Amino acid sequence: MRLLFVCKHNPQDPSEKALRSWLPRLVGEFREFVFRPQERRRFDPQNMIFSMRIKAMVENFRPTHIFCWLPYLNPEELEWCKQLGIKLIVGLNGFATFSTGLYKDQSLYFESLRQLDVYLVPHRPHIQTLLKHGIRAVEMPFFYDPEAYRPLSNITKFLSWDRADLFFVGNLGDSTKLNSQSAYRKQAIEMLGKIARVKVMSDYSNFSEYIKYLKPTASDRLINWHVNSSRASICFDYFPDINDYDSLGENVVQRYDGDYKYAVRPRVLTMMGAGTPVFIDRHPEIQRMFVDGQDVVMWSGLNELHDRFNYYLSSPGELKDIAQNGYKKVVASHNVEKRLLETIMPAIVG
Repeated sequence: MRLLFVCKHNPQDPSEKALRSWLPRLVGEFREFVFRPQERRRFDPQNMIFSMRIKAMVENFRPTHIFCWLPYLNPEELEWCKQLGIKLIVGLNGFATFSTGLYKDQSLYFESLRQLDVYLVPHRPHIQTLLKHGIRAVEMPFFYDPEAYRPLSNITKFLSWDRADLFFVGNLGDSTKLNSQSAYRKQAIEMLGKIARVKVMSDYSNFSEYIKYLKPTASDRLINWHVNSSRASICFDYFPDINDYDSLGENVVQRYDGDYKYAVRPRVLTMMGAGTPVFIDRHPEIQRMFVDGQDVVMWSGLNELHDRFNYYLSSPGELKDIAQNGYKKVVASHNVEKRLLETIMPAIVG
């Protein structure tokens, strides 16, 4: 196998970084092609001309397989690769299964997806919908890299001078928009900041004075340190404004709907892999993967989040057990090597 890995080097994508680190260990002949920042930009669907750089890479390396992390190859490039007998695989790093902002017409996007040999999708409820549209979709749950995220020593944790009760890392964007995921996240963080020491690393900085704000970083090591120096972490899987993808101006064939407003995110696994107990929204997909009160702490609504967080603050022994159980489960079932060997590589080779 001669595998070409196509991506854009997103520094905030832990899944991409894990694949770039681990794929060369499993593939004999491996190359990367990196689209430049100005190429294939979201919300700029006209910028999709045939790339002479990708053409030169394919002609020189002559891959048997192309694994594209996000569907950056345009329809013309996909068709050209298929004519060369190259097997095409696309994987996703997020929730935009039906829409990427790279196309004005979603039907064209779906037609491109039909050219793929495999479409690796992390959100299980989307699989059946894609299959109905003639797209060869395979479930690929998220994963984390145990070399990037791991527990630090107890001495390191407890010697931290600014140890927080709760740590959140992630973007909020425009939290002034009502009924949005950003407003939902901000409301939860502000609420918990009134009863505990909360530390936030985000693109959004306009929090109340009792929230400790940290500038975003692409350093896994630094994020891992902040996770370890906090008693717990919080993640959010709720996307109340998911149909905002329709505002991209596309001709929409397949809408997101209420069934798709929750999706397990990679950050849940990285936080658990760092050895911290995770507070996460309760929904069917997270319940399929983890046990509430044993591996993670789940809630439905902000009132329950407040009450459960307050309870576990006064129950450090239970919180420690949850952290240990969650860590053991992600190490055993959701690390990058296991996902590559059991899901990704069989999809690529098969």
